[in-house]
Amino acid sequence: MSHHDGISLRRFAEQIGVSEGCLLRWCRAGKVVGARKHPLTKKWTIYPPAKLALDAMNGNSLRKLPGYEPTPQRQPLSLEERAARQRQSNPAYLFAKREGQQ
Repeated sequence: MSHHDGISLRRFAEQIGVSEGCLLRWCRAGKVVGARKHPLTKKWTIYPPAKLALDAMNGNSLRKLPGYEPTPQRQPLSLEERAARQRQSNPAYLFAKREGQQ
């Protein structure tokens, strides 16, 4: 198999350890990078570099994948950091006169 040949949906599902139906749903949803549907045969083929777009999946689908580790949760901002971000994004604050300015 050359580098440009794709592999079947069934074979790719076996390689990553999920069912063929689950992988088919992911292909239809656009969650498999490199998945293409043949216009005449209507069969899905996975081309290299094939990978899963894991960030777009829900938790139940992710738990089926071997070796999946969830992304760490972001820490909440402190009140000072939140206020600083609000000031930076406020256009009125950017053009307001500062103390001591005319």
